[in-house]
Amino acid sequence: MSTIVKSTGGGDFEITPAGTYIGRCIKVIDLGTQTTTGQFGTKSQRKVMVTWELLDDKVKMADGRPYAVTQFYTASLHEKSKLRADLEAWRGRRFDDKELEGFDLKDVLGKYCMLQIVHSADGQYANVNAIMSYKGDQPEGVNELVIFDIDNPDEEILSTMSEKMQAKIKSSPEYSGSDWPSGGSEGEDPKDVASETPGRTTTTTSGSSGYDKAKEQRNKLDAEKDDDAEVASLVASGLEAEMADAPDFLQPVK
Repeated sequence: MSTIVKSTGGGDFEITPAGTYIGRCIKVIDLGTQTTTGQFGTKSQRKVMVTWELLDDKVKMADGRPYAVTQFYTASLHEKSKLRADLEAWRGRRFDDKELEGFDLKDVLGKYCMLQIVHSADGQYANVNAIMSYKGDQPEGVNELVIFDIDNPDEEILSTMSEKMQAKIKSSPEYSGSDWPSGGSEGEDPKDVASETPGRTTTTTSGSSGYDKAKEQRNKLDAEKDDDAEVASLVASGLEAEMADAPDFLQPVK
């Protein structure tokens, strides 16, 4: 089948072929607290975007550059969070108690892994289905490494992002200086969010002690399903491309 698909915006872009690839993390972007509405209601949660370049000599874009894929996460290391599961699979080991007090996401920048890429049901999007630890030879990276910490924003880096991405980041209370939301989503411990320590994109966890049964069950369902549901919602609405820095991974076909 062709790897060229039409975007809803009217342009053409190359979709990453499905398969398993060596990935190198090239971007960690702190989006700040974002408000989303989906099947679990309206929530205000700290979000982070991670991008990998796929280093495969046999699978490249038409202009010779590597494909890249992006994943959006809620910035939490709760035991049921998608981010924690992916980081533990990537590292090949579980977090210890000390690491759970605060893990700096900048530590994954430039690190290698194996990524399994699958296509959405309509064949228009390439999604990260699984992340695995990688211990083999490391191909030379192509793209520059970029980290953006909203608690210590680099305006020069921000200016290189798409206008829609900049608007998303600037709308967050961390960037705008407005009041923080009164707490996370229902059933979520407000401490299970990204640390506000300036200069670090850090995630923490506080565990689940103190929850009543109803909250614990809701939190478990949210943590297991929320990230995937929200990403699916973003894809379906076309907002995934809107939120991401499109020139990096939705490149026009010339």
